[in-house]
Amino acid sequence: MNPPGQPVRTSEFRPAASSAEFLAAINELVSAGERHAPATADDRLPIILVVGAPRSGTTVLMQWLKASGFAVPSNLAARFSMNPRFAGMLQRLLSDPALGYRDELSVGAPGDSFASSYGKTRGVLAPHEFSFFFRRFFPVTVGEALHPEQIATCDPDGFLAGLRGFGSALGSPPAVKALLIQYHLELFLGDPRVIIIHTIRDEADNVVSLLGHRISVAGDVREWISVRPPEYEWLRDLSPVEQVAGQVHFTNLHLGRQLRSFPEERVLSLPHGDFCAHPARLHALLRERLSAAGFEWTRPYDGPESFTARHYDPASVEYREAAAALERVRKMAEDRGLLPS
Repeated sequence: MNPPGQPVRTSEFRPAASSAEFLAAINELVSAGERHAPATADDRLPIILVVGAPRSGTTVLMQWLKASGFAVPSNLAARFSMNPRFAGMLQRLLSDPALGYRDELSVGAPGDSFASSYGKTRGVLAPHEFSFFFRRFFPVTVGEALHPEQIATCDPDGFLAGLRGFGSALGSPPAVKALLIQYHLELFLGDPRVIIIHTIRDEADNVVSLLGHRISVAGDVREWISVRPPEYEWLRDLSPVEQVAGQVHFTNLHLGRQLRSFPEERVLSLPHGDFCAHPARLHALLRERLSAAGFEWTRPYDGPESFTARHYDPASVEYREAAAALERVRKMAEDRGLLPS
């Protein structure tokens, strides 16, 4: 013990916990209250799942959904994935002007709410993929096809209940990017209030963009990034451009095949270019889908009139190489009998 009047040596304090330890401690602290929270009338809210190939426009769509009033998990909420209702309440505390007396809880100027860097957003309230929350209910580290024994351990009901708890805290339908579990959408077929949006980008454009993503994120065009369709095992032995062509093409094929099993009113196939040109049309379509699910969405559209969609020149070398790779991959899959029915 230090003598009176002597400064306390900093070495006598417990070292600061790591980020993971700190977040685990907070989540544990609030877990008891989360478990015993009473059910609310909003616990049967519709849920929107966004799926698609990487670099197909899923991030800007999530930003648009958040700006349109849907309950989209934020970078802050992602730190409380063990307690989604609490996460939603905390997010609402910082985002609802009615709860911020004299702007005391302002998190600063929002900046460009549609800015991102290769799928990553910046800011306390910017959208997050909520990946740790997904991993509580599904044995996934990346989006890939699961083995039957892995599927048997999935808990889609717990996942949907947690999302509804998050949405009820914010007072609106929850929406999440579901790339981690998008090759097994059949797990959600039994819930009539799950609505799925499949973003679709021109596939050659998508391939060029995803190749650039490999270089920007991994620093190596040969490094596989993001989801792994069921054809991954043979695709990974191909050239980088053929790998990416297969990743995009087969992801879209498998999503299309799965979504044909869903009632029409629960699915929206969304060309990225159309969304960017006329986002208000998606607002109207979602209103119809939500109404069919028993939820009346009355918020008027007040978002952007359009977005700038990135298109690569079809005459450019990279676009032509991407288009040629797509044709080769389709032919190889046909020869192997691997095309989805």
